[in-house]
Amino acid sequence: MLLTGADSVATVALGVISNNQRNSCDDNDSQVKNELIAFWAPFMLLHLGGQDTVTAYAVQDNELWLRHLLGLIIQLGVALYIFHLSWKGNWLSFLTILMLIVGFIKYAERTWVMRLANHAPLPERKLYEPNLEQRKLLADQADLYLSDRENYLKRYGEKIVCLDVDDIRPIRAEAVRLFDIFRRLFLNQKVTFLHRFLVDSVSASLDSQNTWKVIEVELVYAYDVFYTKAPLFFSSWGYIFRYFSFTSIIFVFVLFHLKERHKHPRIDLIITYVLLVGAILTEIYAVIFLSVSDWPRPRHRGLSKHLRTLFAPIINRWAKLMTNKQRWSNSMAQLNLLSFCLKDKSEVGQETPKLFAKSRKWIFNHMVPKLNGELEMLLYRSHKQISTDLKDLVYNTFREKLSSDSEGFSEEYNKYITHGTVNVEIYQSIIIWHIATDLCFYTDSGANETTNNLHRKVSKDISDYMMYILVMCPFVLSTGNAILSFENTCAWVRNFFEEKKLTKLPKAEACAMLISEYETSSDKVDNYLLSESLLSLAVILANKLSPMDGKWEILE
Repeated sequence: MLLTGADSVATVALGVISNNQRNSCDDNDSQVKNELIAFWAPFMLLHLGGQDTVTAYAVQDNELWLRHLLGLIIQLGVALYIFHLSWKGNWLSFLTILMLIVGFIKYAERTWVMRLANHAPLPERKLYEPNLEQRKLLADQADLYLSDRENYLKRYGEKIVCLDVDDIRPIRAEAVRLFDIFRRLFLNQKVTFLHRFLVDSVSASLDSQNTWKVIEVELVYAYDVFYTKAPLFFSSWGYIFRYFSFTSIIFVFVLFHLKERHKHPRIDLIITYVLLVGAILTEIYAVIFLSVSDWPRPRHRGLSKHLRTLFAPIINRWAKLMTNKQRWSNSMAQLNLLSFCLKDKSEVGQETPKLFAKSRKWIFNHMVPKLNGELEMLLYRSHKQISTDLKDLVYNTFREKLSSDSEGFSEEYNKYITHGTVNVEIYQSIIIWHIATDLCFYTDSGANETTNNLHRKVSKDISDYMMYILVMCPFVLSTGNAILSFENTCAWVRNFFEEKKLTKLPKAEACAMLISEYETSSDKVDNYLLSESLLSLAVILANKLSPMDGKWEILE
């Protein structure tokens, strides 16, 4: 909220300063005060330039870079107009000029990186394009690639990359190369066969640990491209601008303290010092924050070999620290439809720290009944740490799908939804498979087997995560009536359990009763399991999967 309102506050402040300058009196005290107030105007440009670590709040914001360019021109004009009215030719006037330049640089930087994020990050010639020899090789072996994909990917992938898990630099290089390909999707550009081949080859050549590390770095890199000033910060011009801005602010602070501190009222001095110190701290914070970024550093070929050798131990040590740093929470959100409908608190409280357990219990007992659906849903959301076993399982599943025929897998997947006779949207499919996973999870008789239990838990965690994405972040899946389908399904589930008086039962018993009621009534449970109900399809699917030995591999 503060970041969103900062632009409006700075714009209004510039307008107020401009109005005060225009209506100021001619006496000496007023002129001195107005001159200091005019010195504050460049700091408004600094705020309009925003933090180096936040330039946009959504990818779509970068499309408005032309509007920011217009704002830059207008606000710079207002600041220059204020400066013109207050010009006295003294020390403060010259300090104002310096701060105007710094403010212009900061605002222009934000506009420029927004433009970069909305266009190709690199000239087209710099995106990965195979040379003539590589094109001939790929063309000659395309048939082999398609006919024997798995073996070919292994052979070619081993030639592409061999990463050291203790060094971030090769991992960063692969992440940047892959992002330059996937970036085309954000820009509505075509991803060619050669680019897809490169992605498959690199993916086939990495083990589980390296694959997840590359994905982590790639996502951080993508965040820096779309939401920060990193693309400019780590360029040669970025270093020049950062050095000039920081040294200029320090210079202005020192000179103001030496030359102007005895000429102005105490309250005005406090405001001025707050603005100056705030600008300095913002610069320091940006340098520290972006310094630990995974953005590739430019190569300074002008440095002598001796200097590079001298700093090599420091660089290598820094690379190792960057490799081992945590780039994300390593957890995934969870939301369970049946727990939400049954008001099951046991599953939600598993990840709650003991310190807050009593508070959460009080909230569930006293506040939840008074909340509407959306607020209540937040309390049934939880987070679960992602284990290495889950990562390895997802990686192995991906490798299997990579080497298999995707169309064949789709047919295998579809046949479990009422023999393929019902066509459903993606959001409906998520709800169906989510409920079916829960039913299988709580009625599985072979849950004590170690291997089977791992697949069982992973399937449950992924299912709850997909439900969270569907309900809390529907824009990720570009779904149409996802929320409506979720609410309707919740209504079906609640009505069924209320009429059957199953709401007080533990979740496992309620799921078993649902399966049991379905089996005794053949095709329906009273009027709740109808062909058009997602609950009906989920129960049918669960019944088809339950007797199967490999059901958890299918549900993953």
